[in-house]
Amino acid sequence: MCLISHYISAQLLPPSISSVDAQLPHPSVFCAKTTSILVTMRSNSFIAAAAVVAQGVAGLGINCHGDVLCGIAYISGGRLSHLQDVFNKLDDNRKYDNGDDVACIELDSLNYNGKFTSTLCAYIQNSEGDVTGATLKSVFKELQTFGCAICGSVPLHYAKGDDDVNHGELTINLVEELPENCKVNEPCSA
Repeated sequence: MCLISHYISAQLLPPSISSVDAQLPHPSVFCAKTTSILVTMRSNSFIAAAAVVAQGVAGLGINCHGDVLCGIAYISGGRLSHLQDVFNKLDDNRKYDNGDDVACIELDSLNYNGKFTSTLCAYIQNSEGDVTGATLKSVFKELQTFGCAICGSVPLHYAKGDDDVNHGELTINLVEELPENCKVNEPCSA
């Protein structure tokens, strides 16, 4: 069974990599058999695909992934920068552990059902140790500099050259409801 594709799906590749494949003059051909897969593509496409596989093995690294509703919140005016005021209020010396909520804001959003409120929160994941408020402020700025519009994750040790979210990450994402230990527009309590 063969599948002919003009380029690898943009959903599988980051924009910087998928744009390379979009420039291919001829389709790439993928033929799968029961025991082997034949892949024919230009060398730059192979390198791009290998980079994606390597990134998946090593962890996503800094990224702008999030809930599918992040796009709706963005179109409705929500921005990552709206969390900046709350991050400015973080105590530099406070220690945060894995699973801790850091900060939350509420965003007014709009979809086909009408107006609704989204809750955008920052929280710690995959961390084996604690992290200070000062470090969280720093990695939040890295996420902004990276260019994330509203949702994303950044490794806690990004400034030290460790781009693996599996070693701890600050995640900004929409959540179903405001966590009990959080107040809107204020740092979350311990």
